[in-house]
Amino acid sequence: MKLIKMAGAALLGTALLATGCDGSSAPEGLSNEAAAPTAEAVNEAEAPVANEAGTVAAATKVAPGAADLNDETLKTVAIPDRPMKDPGAMCELVGNAGDTVSCSVKLGADADGIAARALQGTIAFDGARASLKGYVGEVCGADGNCIQGDLEAAGLKSGHTFKSSPIGDAAKNGRATFMVFHPAAPQTPISEAGSENAAEFMNVAFVLSQDVRADNPVEVTLGNVVVSDEAANAVSVRVEGASILTSGLLK
Repeated sequence: MKLIKMAGAALLGTALLATGCDGSSAPEGLSNEAAAPTAEAVNEAEAPVANEAGTVAAATKVAPGAADLNDETLKTVAIPDRPMKDPGAMCELVGNAGDTVSCSVKLGADADGIAARALQGTIAFDGARASLKGYVGEVCGADGNCIQGDLEAAGLKSGHTFKSSPIGDAAKNGRATFMVFHPAAPQTPISEAGSENAAEFMNVAFVLSQDVRADNPVEVTLGNVVVSDEAANAVSVRVEGASILTSGLLK
């Protein structure tokens, strides 16, 4: 299976995408601007994310006022609503109506494995009780200063582009797909962390549409994950809780 080879391919990528949670403070606002974010006070997410399969992490609460996603091109692309494959229990959302809470996702490679150069995946949740707000991670400006910011607006610290789109009617389906790729240097790893110490590369922020109690949380899962190397060869990948872990080439 081929993923993305050269990414002048944001639109080609969206076609490929078809194959494919209580809370302390966490990163502040998601930006709508298409430039590196301005330096503003942000707090790192404190909730741990488990590496073991099936273990559910807690969400971290984000300060209100973040902007909604605003990539009109991707919003118009129709992505088929396919069944989730190999979903991991990413996190649980708990809080009051209007709260913004985030879930952390980690990435790592086995000792003899291949680090992800490009990847895509699908996030699923109860769309009647929560809505997807955006994606936060470490982003860096031209001056080399790095802060927590909007990944879709600024891209990852590694230089990778980040794109996301809802699947069908997101308000009903509670499904969204995301893609990470490097248009200029596809050989660049998204993360160089090992699977035993997988590193956080993004936080997914949600807004609760209603009060959600701990005895009936909104469960968020991650699945339909596809990973490639620099030559667009498919890499074997597994989702363990909220961690995406890679090994060798997919045979």
